[in-house]
Amino acid sequence: MDLFINMVKNNKINMSLLDIPPTMDVWMNNIEAHYVVCIGIGLFLTLMTLMISFVHFYFVYHYVSSLLIQADLYWLIFMCPIIGACGCVGMLVPRAATFMYAVALVYFMLCIFISVTLMTSLLGGREALCERLLKHDKKINMRILPLGCFLFCVPKLAPTNKTFRRIEWLVFQSPVLRIGMEVLNVAVYMEKGNRGSIFFTITNVCGIISLFVASWGSYMIIPLGSAYLKNYRYLLLFRIIDLSQLLYSVQKIVFEFMAGIDIISSDNNLPAASKATYWISFLLTIEMFIISLIYTVCFRPSKTAFFDKFGDRRNHLSNRPHTSAETVNIEELTTGEFVNESGDDGNSSKYSSRQHDPSIEPNSNRSSIRERRKSDAESKASSIVADTGFAKDFEKY
Repeated sequence: MDLFINMVKNNKINMSLLDIPPTMDVWMNNIEAHYVVCIGIGLFLTLMTLMISFVHFYFVYHYVSSLLIQADLYWLIFMCPIIGACGCVGMLVPRAATFMYAVALVYFMLCIFISVTLMTSLLGGREALCERLLKHDKKINMRILPLGCFLFCVPKLAPTNKTFRRIEWLVFQSPVLRIGMEVLNVAVYMEKGNRGSIFFTITNVCGIISLFVASWGSYMIIPLGSAYLKNYRYLLLFRIIDLSQLLYSVQKIVFEFMAGIDIISSDNNLPAASKATYWISFLLTIEMFIISLIYTVCFRPSKTAFFDKFGDRRNHLSNRPHTSAETVNIEELTTGEFVNESGDDGNSSKYSSRQHDPSIEPNSNRSSIRERRKSDAESKASSIVADTGFAKDFEKY
């Protein structure tokens, strides 16, 4: 009987040891070949994602005129490399993988909140958006997924500044609450030494509820504002961010369930839970690379109105028809010939710098004025039609 009790105790001790992820030194010294290959692929894809994001940064910095919109877009263009880097750290440091998952999820929720603020900025602020919605007799529908199905008796809300501010706080509470819970999780983990406490289950449930509330808030207002931003392809932008966050959350649940029923089993290096987190992190690097490619294709300057200073759009503005009161013909500017077509019927008078009377203006002064006028005209013309070298390389966009 004593021997049986000792065997049970030893088995419990061994099982508790298996639940603890290895340190980075132990993991790197005993890592298997297929894990090394996946880590290499993840690092390479994350590096490529970072390079693509710098290209996105260049275009946002040079071809978006509003600094406020630039600031919001920076959060979105660096979403893929930052979250992909979290996946890489999760593969390299098994004990930090769960924390890296939380960091990536917080950044996802911040990007959803930024998408709400960016929408209001593009439409001129909350008050301007509310005025536009009231003008078209549109209201805020609360009976939408994932929580609105329980509110079938709640009437639609009038679009007011106060209502929009409250809905924005529904979205913003998720990253704030998640950060606070992860700080508590780290403190409890350092005290307990493992994640087997009921406290982690409670924080996970609270995090899921907070996530649902934030998604519900964004679904209420994003479709309303994006209807006025079709030239920006704004609804597509929001859907990409939202579906990325949803995929990340769902695959964590699926992989942890597979680990719980021994589809993903422990091996000599990793316990089942850490092994599931490893594959989640690896998939995350692939997903972020694919999303960065989708961003590049779907939101290139020729397809969206974000890049209002881009060459093609600027040339389109400069080549639009002008009245005589706005500009003169560029060809006339470059030759120093100014044509005035003001007059009545057949009495319209046309004159240029060549038609000055020599008796009024000496030849030397006339030539110097002509040269100065030509130089000024050329500088004006170049300011209209000139473009940067980098943009010319991307004219295929």
